[in-house]
Amino acid sequence: MIRKLIFTLFTALAFSAGGRERASYFEPEVIRSTMKRVNAYAVEHPWREYDRDWIRATLYTGVMEAYHATEDPAYLKQAEVWAEKHHYSLGHEHSGFNRMFCTMTWLELYLLQPDPKKIENIEAGLQEEKPFKPEIGRIWYGHEPHQNDAGWVYADSLYAAPAFAMLFQATGNRHYLDLLHDAFWNITDKIYDSEDDLYYRDPHYIGKKSAYGEKVLWARGNGWVFAGLARLLKYLPKEDPYYGRYVELYKKMAASLAERQGDDGFWRANLADDWHYRMPESSSTAFFTAGFAWGVRVGILDAATYLPVVIRGWDALNSAVHPDGFMGWIQPVDAAPRPSHPKSTQEYGVGLFLYAGAQVYQLVKEGIITPEVVNAGLPEQSRLLPPAAFTDAFIPANHPAAKQMNAFLAHQSREEIKPLGYKREDYLEVIAGQVKVMHTFQNEEGRIIDPVDHMERYYSTPCYAHSVAALAASGYPVRDEIIESGMKALDVALGDMASDSGMGHSDFYTWPMVLAVELFDGVASEERKTEWRRKLGEIDHTKYHFYRKPVDPLDHRGFYKIYNGHFAINWNLVHTAGEWARTRHGFGDPWYVDYCLTMQLKNFSKYGMYNEGGIRWPMTFLRGIT
Repeated sequence: MIRKLIFTLFTALAFSAGGRERASYFEPEVIRSTMKRVNAYAVEHPWREYDRDWIRATLYTGVMEAYHATEDPAYLKQAEVWAEKHHYSLGHEHSGFNRMFCTMTWLELYLLQPDPKKIENIEAGLQEEKPFKPEIGRIWYGHEPHQNDAGWVYADSLYAAPAFAMLFQATGNRHYLDLLHDAFWNITDKIYDSEDDLYYRDPHYIGKKSAYGEKVLWARGNGWVFAGLARLLKYLPKEDPYYGRYVELYKKMAASLAERQGDDGFWRANLADDWHYRMPESSSTAFFTAGFAWGVRVGILDAATYLPVVIRGWDALNSAVHPDGFMGWIQPVDAAPRPSHPKSTQEYGVGLFLYAGAQVYQLVKEGIITPEVVNAGLPEQSRLLPPAAFTDAFIPANHPAAKQMNAFLAHQSREEIKPLGYKREDYLEVIAGQVKVMHTFQNEEGRIIDPVDHMERYYSTPCYAHSVAALAASGYPVRDEIIESGMKALDVALGDMASDSGMGHSDFYTWPMVLAVELFDGVASEERKTEWRRKLGEIDHTKYHFYRKPVDPLDHRGFYKIYNGHFAINWNLVHTAGEWARTRHGFGDPWYVDYCLTMQLKNFSKYGMYNEGGIRWPMTFLRGIT
């Protein structure tokens, strides 16, 4: 049962709602209301008050996409207020493309309602003699402080490429298109991997490998390019000589990205290695969902092939939105794959969610996404094990026990494993036999006393309560005396936990106690059940032996340090399962559960095995707890 609890915990991170609720994510009014809620939270909780650089500018690209899709004047007003506040000026950054991010909103506002003041500061700023002044044939688009260095070109910059196509639309000056093509394809020549049809974040990552020996192809880095291409193609004239080349690149990336989407709809931080960081990543998922949705809507991408990708992506993104509109699982500011958690967020992720929502909304309104398409595309559940777990060669060559394990496997029968034929009743008989023996060692308080050490050991008492409760709930013929002994064991175990005791193994107490409370529901008195609930609520999760205080959600460097270090052993994972069970009864701290599960992800191998505290010997016993 604990194995089921732990598995359910991890899948719950991506699947927080039932099928009917998830299907509602694709109803027009639900999409609009969710977008408003996410946007409102970001506006009410700004990462800083005054900003027009790339982080906030990315938020506003989503605000404008939301306006174009819904025609809600509130989005337009929000963008206009921000633009007026900053006088339609270039960004403060010294990276050539980065300072163009905010101009995309100014230019979209201009194209909606032309006014010279909306573009004059942009054009004047681009003429200033600075290292990052755009010029054809010269590198001006490196990341500061290396603006003129070919070794510092970077994928993120290409999200601002549409600004030059917009400038052409606003002015008719083809020089802006020449600047666009020169910069875009020079950057692409330096960091595009034609083997995978994806981008390295910058030249420094070419040749680098993940812990599993795979390439490092940053998901968000590719998101900047892919979603940027969709916006670029929207404004680039179809008769432009480079238009077809951009479309070809966009289609190649689409095919590559679709293959890398997780079963749960999310993409992971490293597109070349899902296990580099195993948790979902929302910002790249929003980028890709938006990019795919736009391509399907305008007919560049095949609907039959890519609509399921969009549906899984939007479903996943909704699971990352908290009830108050807070959006989690967003990798913090960085330049490479890093971990994220349910409370890691940033404004650019919100903008990308709005961008994705706007595109999905239009697909629904135009009848391209229908309830039938949604039901066919929604994922049922993420697999516990990846395909690699079902192949013969599943022992990494560098595993310390590889030689012994492969020798063992070589002597095993290749015949299909056949069921033993045991029935439910057979397993109940085993449990009943254990209960019969353990009952003889129960003292008057209800504790199970070890017959050798003559003392209560480990977590025998709560597990005895759980075993009796399982028999009682199953309909197995069990004497009232035994049922009472099980409830008495639960009384004393809950009392120990409520008073911060637990025989030194409190981490292992909670999950069997919660299950026992649930299973005894049909036989216990109301008075007793009320007392059990009271004691469940009094458990202090900070008193567990392997309690780990969550890092501040905004302290992403502290989070990285803890995640990449030694977090905790299996005791923490087991009590986390118990805490999750308590949250189902209105107790416990869901954030603590999410935090610990996120931190424990790195301890699971590709084959679903838990590696104790970073030690590479798999703990098979943890998977066998019942």
